[in-house]
Amino acid sequence: MKKILFVLCICYMMFLSSCSSQESNVLSESENESVSAWYTGYSQIYLNDSGVFFLRNDPFSGGEQLYFYDYQSTAFVPLCNKPECSHKAVDVTTSKALCNAQICTTAFVEYQNRIYYIGTTEMNLSLCVRDIDGENDKMIAKLDASYMGARFWIYDNTAFVTAATSVSDSFSPETHSSNQSEKILFAVDIKSGKVTELARSPLASSPNTFVAYHFEKGIVSFYDEFLDEWFIYNIQTQAYESDSKMNELMPDISFDGYSSDGDLAMAFVGDYIYCLGNFETEIVLISLKTGERQVIDITKRDISGYCELKDYGLIFMEMDGDGNQEMYLFDYDHGNLLNISGCELNRSDTFVYISGRKNGLVYQFFNQDTEMFEYRYVTIENILDGSDEYQFICNSD
Repeated sequence: MKKILFVLCICYMMFLSSCSSQESNVLSESENESVSAWYTGYSQIYLNDSGVFFLRNDPFSGGEQLYFYDYQSTAFVPLCNKPECSHKAVDVTTSKALCNAQICTTAFVEYQNRIYYIGTTEMNLSLCVRDIDGENDKMIAKLDASYMGARFWIYDNTAFVTAATSVSDSFSPETHSSNQSEKILFAVDIKSGKVTELARSPLASSPNTFVAYHFEKGIVSFYDEFLDEWFIYNIQTQAYESDSKMNELMPDISFDGYSSDGDLAMAFVGDYIYCLGNFETEIVLISLKTGERQVIDITKRDISGYCELKDYGLIFMEMDGDGNQEMYLFDYDHGNLLNISGCELNRSDTFVYISGRKNGLVYQFFNQDTEMFEYRYVTIENILDGSDEYQFICNSD
């Protein structure tokens, strides 16, 4: 069995290598695509075009390991290249890493066939990188912050990281700010390790304090929720400045209605901002091209979770008064509100994790027969066709 896992892992890495060598134009184009990681505090999942990366707990030592699920072969393997490895993450007697799949991170992405991740060293955050098989693990740069913010992006060989200073008891729910704890936006050159602090904000609780929403020709567009202002960053000149066009178009995007935890819930998808307003029972849609806003009354029930589905729209879950949940895809461009019948939901008293990409989504499901949570994958084709088909990936930790 160990040899089979090793061979599957090697096959995946050989596939990546052949793609980069035979289709160099594809790799060069990927440098101009953005990737992002979302830190939820629950489980870390990242989808790419080939499969799903999972961060899983090692039951033997309590450490964490990186696994990969391949869409086509349905293989689910730890990303370790050691042929005789037991895949136990850590020796509990020495705390020494035993398996190359072992990783300590709060968020990660796959970019240009390598894993970039946020690590913690001596109470400070760091940006790190490793090969897909766990080799050549190294730190790129230290960040002068204590906690991961909510998200980080990589585009054009630059990582943009939202981070926070130490948590403070002075946080005010009225102003959504703190005098002692701040959010910071860093830009890190992943080749040289140079770190630039772009912005700092007292809005320490919201995941949307800094949002990177558009990437094109070396320019990254940001929205600063605390200032309610728009900014652009030029990677070549390293200039972070006000976006006068967007600030004139949309000088104020605030609206009545925050999510239950006090944070403004926003998702930037395509040419729109999807905002969950009115205590999460409606969606406020704002056009990034015209500034026009509409209240989309698509639900009378609480929205219990959401994620962005690139190029398609917003995936969200509804919960009625009895605790029943359903999942939908809202695609405004095509006027579609699709019930995702393949995503059977239950156990509404627990958090259901969903993560999406343009080719599909992964979600958690409580299997009443096994009394275990499991991860399932649904393709975008099945979502749009209304099919109830899904792929079982693995049981949750």
